[in-house]
Amino acid sequence: MAKTTTPIRTVRIDDELWTAVQAQAKADGVTVTSIIVNGLLQYLTNARITSVTEGTSHGIRRSD
Repeated sequence: MAKTTTPIRTVRIDDELWTAVQAQAKADGVTVTSIIVNGLLQYLTNARITSVTEGTSHGIRRSD
């Protein structure tokens, strides 16, 4: 069975910010992808939207 992967996304990020995030991710032993995903999930949480699943697949629903 083939491993399921998430789609590749394209975003624009300032070079200085990208370099700093790469360095910090390496120092912390995490991936830039995990930092981005966690940041997006935090943003949704703050926007009163919550994740209903964890792992590589994230379903979302609006909190009432």
